[in-house]
Amino acid sequence: MKKLYEKYKKLNIDHAAIGLEMSSEESTYFCTPKGAKIIGWAGVDGIHFCFVRGLGETVFAVNPMSAYNDDYVNPVANSFEDFLKLLLTCGDVSAIEQAHFLTKEQFESFLEENKLYNKQREILKVIEKELKIQPMEAPYDYIREIQRNFDYSKIKYSMEYCLWAPPRADYSAWKVYFGECFYSKNRSRPGKELAIDKSLVWGGEEWRVPSVYLCAKGLVADVCVKIQRDKICSFNEKWHLNGDSATAVYGEEEHQLMAQEDPLNINVNAELTVNGKKILTESGCTEIWNPCLPDGCINDRSTEAILQHYGCDPHCGWVFIRMSFPWATARKPKINSMSLKLVGESSKIPAGSISLENVGDKAEVIHPVSGEKYTLTALDITDDEMHTENPAEIFGENMEYPTHYKRMVYSVSPEIGDNVLMVEDAQPSDQPRCRKKALYLPTATNSTVIAIIGGADGPTAVIFGVERGKFHAACSGMRFEPAERVEWKASFLVNLRGQTEIKLI
Repeated sequence: MKKLYEKYKKLNIDHAAIGLEMSSEESTYFCTPKGAKIIGWAGVDGIHFCFVRGLGETVFAVNPMSAYNDDYVNPVANSFEDFLKLLLTCGDVSAIEQAHFLTKEQFESFLEENKLYNKQREILKVIEKELKIQPMEAPYDYIREIQRNFDYSKIKYSMEYCLWAPPRADYSAWKVYFGECFYSKNRSRPGKELAIDKSLVWGGEEWRVPSVYLCAKGLVADVCVKIQRDKICSFNEKWHLNGDSATAVYGEEEHQLMAQEDPLNINVNAELTVNGKKILTESGCTEIWNPCLPDGCINDRSTEAILQHYGCDPHCGWVFIRMSFPWATARKPKINSMSLKLVGESSKIPAGSISLENVGDKAEVIHPVSGEKYTLTALDITDDEMHTENPAEIFGENMEYPTHYKRMVYSVSPEIGDNVLMVEDAQPSDQPRCRKKALYLPTATNSTVIAIIGGADGPTAVIFGVERGKFHAACSGMRFEPAERVEWKASFLVNLRGQTEIKLI
């Protein structure tokens, strides 16, 4: 095979035109394997191809700029002859190098979209004629089969690589552990798979439970939610999402609306019933497959592996949800019946600004879904200040934090349940600042004092002599000086999805 490579080098062709530029320099990258003999450079991003001492005639592709940090080196051919066969079929090394993270459909589309130009065709004809090589049939299947069966632990790297590069994840090993996310490493015994393959349509999407896994500590359920491609593309077009930085131009309310409309933003609570006993989730995680990513962005390899394991269509969007349920009994039970109840999480929907400046003022808000009108009446508006015995112990000696805020107590008619209507300050808190004697220090970006006043469930207020549930309270953001007035905004927490139940056994 070395003789074939030597013959290839002597061909009177422009090697760079097909992505195998020759170089007399022995330059390498941090991820170039130890014992590598470089046979060509792609001419972009440091991508190169090589043999590796001790690993036979296998040809490897090395990409220092790989989007997958554990995926810098991949085998692409069992021999240089097969590598040339791939080259005759693909026309250029780009598709060969990228095959490891492309689906078969994406690979074929890449070849279709990147047609050969005349010079490339002439070079490939010379290779085929002079070296008597024929094009490779089914190039994608050939490359992926090599990569599935290759033992990546055989590749040895320099100390520089080993010091900071993460270990390569083994996505070919499908093992499920209780309380862990997809492809987590664990020394315990993996769960035993129980095929379910039950599905239903809920909220306009297809929900499928392909399998559950029986573990010593409990049961793990995987749920696959199918999202139509046109929904995702329409959402991206509406919000001009051309990259991660595109959303930076939007304000808080726009981000809330985006989260509500995003077809891939699915959040649910779950309850499993086994043999009549109800069990709540102990932990869970989510992975997303997006078929409408902008140029330059790719899906994670871990998500691709889930997609392939469960046979999901890569042209659609997918939300993969993994949930762990501890056994309700001391030991793993024999399962006679099992069902999964899914409840959509509430979304925060803005209801506009409200003006409540003085005691007795009234404001009207309308529920965005039911259309029902609610009247808010200010019962008490108080300027307050947060006090600490020794602020320096909490905030440090060099930083100054705002301490003033307004507390408003109000009633709602008709009465509404807790955690349904939220009233908040429309303006953010004042930012922490350096004291005059330490102006050289950097300025903080947010104020942790807000968390002391109120959190996700709203502020805390205690008023004696008033029956609980007949009033509500809101706190403004923190200010360095008492605020003359506060512009309040209202929003409703609404469960737009409702709930459903899938009978598994």
